[in-house]
Amino acid sequence: MCRNAWLVDMGFVVQAATDGERFKLDYVAARRFLEQRMGKTDAQLFNSIDSSLGVPRGLEAFYGVVERQGFKVHLIEMTGDPAAGTHRQQGVDEALIAELTAAATRPKIASIVLTSGDAHFVPAVEEARHTHGKKTILFGYDVNVSAKLKAAAHEFWPFEAHETDLSRARRPLERHRRRW
Repeated sequence: MCRNAWLVDMGFVVQAATDGERFKLDYVAARRFLEQRMGKTDAQLFNSIDSSLGVPRGLEAFYGVVERQGFKVHLIEMTGDPAAGTHRQQGVDEALIAELTAAATRPKIASIVLTSGDAHFVPAVEEARHTHGKKTILFGYDVNVSAKLKAAAHEFWPFEAHETDLSRARRPLERHRRRW
């Protein structure tokens, strides 16, 4: 049975939602959205971590939730020197490119879905598409996305077009307010 690979740059998701004042993505709902349209989808999240600070409690809980839902989480240590202003998450792009390239060579992978916006992914997307014949879909916010990356993929599915299906549920208003 063919499967799909969904590779997510969490830094892109957070930054694009913030920069574009977009809704917050519900990753589990997004995977369900993909599976309804494409079939079984393996999801992998890539994010950076500052080992000197560790994983914040809220993120640790989030990672636990998505892992229980079958997501694979990759935490890549940041590089550079914070004091010199060179502390970066460059390893995330490298890990994503390596996984995209590996997924492209797997016979059981039918499609590769990428959630990122960086032009660094263009050669890997083109290789997956043209050399390995994989369908490539760019799935993300329509902000901070390289035009070259959009052109390299078969299709671009903007989150904004499916906000109802993809956004995190908002808490209902408190029904019973305390009376003083």
